[in-house]
Amino acid sequence: LLCQMYARFSAGDQTPVVHFVGETKVRLKDLNLQVSKTHWLSLLPHMENVDNDDEQCSSGELQFALSYSPTVQRLTVILLKVRNVHNSEGRVPNAILIRVYLVSGPKVLRKKTSIQKIVDGGAEFNESIIFTVGQIQLNKAYLRASVREAHSMTEFSTIGHVTVGARRSGKELGHWQRMIDNSKSPCTMWHRLMMKKR
Repeated sequence: LLCQMYARFSAGDQTPVVHFVGETKVRLKDLNLQVSKTHWLSLLPHMENVDNDDEQCSSGELQFALSYSPTVQRLTVILLKVRNVHNSEGRVPNAILIRVYLVSGPKVLRKKTSIQKIVDGGAEFNESIIFTVGQIQLNKAYLRASVREAHSMTEFSTIGHVTVGARRSGKELGHWQRMIDNSKSPCTMWHRLMMKKR
């Protein structure tokens, strides 16, 4: 489902002018249509040919699972695999780690880092990261997983990231929504890593 917002302006006798404000995408297969629910979505600039742009901007893929237990207010991120990872120069990194941020608005609430892995274009992590977060806060929060190249034990650079959460769109919103709708088992998906904008 593609939702677009336009604003209509008119000054006095002049013909009204319509301006494009932004748009967002929602995958219907990710929503529970049996339950009436309000979703807040972020408006983005025009998304024509977005799939082609994503492929050109992608620096690999990250697979992870999400689960949320409302009774204990625990959000679990299971980092599974990375594949086809390369840095901005097109080189395959020697070693990587993943840093996961829990963010609400502009504020980073918590951040946790995986162990470092040696890679050959891909790696398996099978590592769980747990955050404590209330259900009300969950509707405003999002997760940002950042894959970082390790140059030494203390020097790192970001290869790419993915952001999933309630106010995202497309697959990133869908993963979050499936996690909320199905608290009994983890929901696993692959996500493209977007290169850091310069």
